[in-house]
Amino acid sequence: MSASTVDLARRRLLLGGQRDADPDFNLASLVAYVRPEWLDRTEDAVARIPGMEVHGRDDKGKLVIVIEAASDGELSERIGEVDRLAGVLVTALVYQAHETRAGA
Repeated sequence: MSASTVDLARRRLLLGGQRDADPDFNLASLVAYVRPEWLDRTEDAVARIPGMEVHGRDDKGKLVIVIEAASDGELSERIGEVDRLAGVLVTALVYQAHETRAGA
């Protein structure tokens, strides 16, 4: 950390501001079952959603998706976005982890 960064954080704290805290972090993994003829288009659509990445797929229509989000609400919204994509038949939540802010 540079001296100027430390000075700004210290000044903010001394003036009654709160110390910078790490944001909440949510990580989830989904399996989306997609109509095989929609697989490429759905994978492209998932890749365009912020915080999402396709980690695997098969030719029968299964996509393995990892989602990173700042809150439980954002995570739910992202899962809903996948559910509403054209060609998606169903999604299944496989893994979910949540870390809260330091000191919360």
